[in-house]
Amino acid sequence: MTELDLKAANKLDFKTYQNQYCFGDVYKQINIKSSANSDYYNVDTTKIFQFLDTSGNKPATDNFRDFVSYTTDTRFYLLRNGDKDAVVAIGQSSGASARGADYWNYLCYLVPERKELKFTSLINSPFSLFISNNSLNYVEVADNIPRPASGEVVKLDYTPLITDTYDTEKNRLAHFEMNCPK
Repeated sequence: MTELDLKAANKLDFKTYQNQYCFGDVYKQINIKSSANSDYYNVDTTKIFQFLDTSGNKPATDNFRDFVSYTTDTRFYLLRNGDKDAVVAIGQSSGASARGADYWNYLCYLVPERKELKFTSLINSPFSLFISNNSLNYVEVADNIPRPASGEVVKLDYTPLITDTYDTEKNRLAHFEMNCPK
């Protein structure tokens, strides 16, 4: 992992993301405590591709290159927790967003297991992935804004959210709905 040039300056702080669609409240609601044992790093795109190329997993490299081709504003991160490492790419969905909501595509690669995971969410945060009980899990946040067939735009002073938490096998671990003040 030395080729990824992980430095303290690239380490991420949860506080940066906690207000985005009430993500801090989402974390509290699903009772995530594992992020204290995890480190999240912003990683340069070229270094990620060099790392993937040298890890000898060409399919993963090709899938990340493809991901970059169909998303915009793509960023790469590394999640580290003990002997677990996950490369995370987050890119904005192109043309598939609901009115007033930007959805983000995620592509994750579990390094030791050579396993990939894809999902989408309103949240643009590497903290959407977390390791708990030695397993990678993720939080998917969707809006639940009423959209009448008439096309009328419903004005609310909050964003109704649907939140689900899954493991890498896509087993749902938690589900709840909440309103996030604007």
